[in-house]
Amino acid sequence: MQICSQNCVLQNKKGRLEIGHALIDFDGPLIKNVQTCSLDAYEQNIQEWKKEYPKLEIFENKLVSPAFINPHTHIAMNFFRGLAKTIESSQKNMIADLFFHVEKNLAPEDVRAFARMGAYENLLNGVGLVWDHYYHGESLAQALVDVGITGVVCPTLQDLSGPAKDDWEKSLAQTLSLDHHKDFEKNGVFAALGPHATDSCSKDLWTQVISLAEKHNIPIHNHHAQTSDEVIEVMQREGCTPTEFLNRLGYYNLSSSCLSVHNIFLSPSDFKILSHAQKTTFCFCPFSSLIFAVPADIKNWEAHGLHWTVATDCVASNDSMNVQKELKYLSNLPIQNFFYEHTDLDFEDRCQRFHTDRAEAWGDGKQFRDYSWLLNKVWAGPGNLHPRMKAGELKEGYLANIVIWDLDDPSIWPSKDLRSLTMGDTSSAIHHMFCAGKAIGQAGAFASSLKQSTQYKDHLQEAKKRYQEVLARSKLI
Repeated sequence: MQICSQNCVLQNKKGRLEIGHALIDFDGPLIKNVQTCSLDAYEQNIQEWKKEYPKLEIFENKLVSPAFINPHTHIAMNFFRGLAKTIESSQKNMIADLFFHVEKNLAPEDVRAFARMGAYENLLNGVGLVWDHYYHGESLAQALVDVGITGVVCPTLQDLSGPAKDDWEKSLAQTLSLDHHKDFEKNGVFAALGPHATDSCSKDLWTQVISLAEKHNIPIHNHHAQTSDEVIEVMQREGCTPTEFLNRLGYYNLSSSCLSVHNIFLSPSDFKILSHAQKTTFCFCPFSSLIFAVPADIKNWEAHGLHWTVATDCVASNDSMNVQKELKYLSNLPIQNFFYEHTDLDFEDRCQRFHTDRAEAWGDGKQFRDYSWLLNKVWAGPGNLHPRMKAGELKEGYLANIVIWDLDDPSIWPSKDLRSLTMGDTSSAIHHMFCAGKAIGQAGAFASSLKQSTQYKDHLQEAKKRYQEVLARSKLI
């Protein structure tokens, strides 16, 4: 398969994103070759490419980009959306008070049915790859293949608390079975170790996970310091913070990659440890953290040189799988609350110095509005975390996860730069999409063709049926 456009999103030698002319050749799940050319040579190259590739698809006035990556999700948890109990539990510990209660009633078939729906939602928002941490890992992996999205499956490991605490050995065996699984890997589905958190996993389990990660060169994907309850419990159990606990076990010295999510409740001494964690990538879920806790101290992450990315988390704590919305919120974080921070000044004084203070805050946050920096949080940044695949760039050897955007769509028009993908909501502009080299839907009718397909309708009906059954078993109806 070969496609070309005058508007392909490419990385230059300095790592900056730019729009150029290119032909992208992909064979199976990977991009085989990318040929670039100058504006002057484009028309001539088109004629030559047509001769070499008779089935070449030319996307005129279309923007060709990598598909987004959502590096922390629980796509099966979309069934929590709209439940009154979800809103009520956000006032306390949503994870322990609601999620664990319902999730112990989930069968593998439920997870597969619900995960399909979450996978469709990600696709419709231009997400081509997810890192998904949930129960019944094999069913989750199969759901990704069913729908056609790529991903990293992290079967949840727990042995102290949570729905999977009595099945951790089975979940661990599933993880190792999924790792290097040829049938899944050819569809762009890979595995990672998924210890839930420091309060739900014992020292012995963490030690085993860290040993396996090093032995098999398999990534670890876990929640960390996500609630104040977690911090208190670990400090009472281990006599130190969750970060110090993992540091003592060697987590931050692993040669394999680690994806540490949330990191909300961190002490000053924690940051000293994390600043030396070379193989750990940290993940910020803006809107989710606003609902179940508070946003992480991202400016401190930056100050300590942490490598970090952005994700949505689950629908239950977010209500959306749109990573663009997360980027938009992130871009304005440095400007928030500056007016209310000078509590030592009276209201008139604050108003008088408003413009000066705002200009200072705006200047300090300049990087947060850089489209290349922002898009790296959902493209190349998380696309280089797994040793057996790469994604997030239009580059040889990378997963052929590609989105073609209609530049005449009102959500983008009249702009032709990349700011629209960071500050807008351009899902309606998706003209076409490929995941692992396979076409998703029909060009020019992407969303409607997906939702009107027999497959989607069948998946929707099964999910609806199982939704009612799970609510009944959980005594929520």
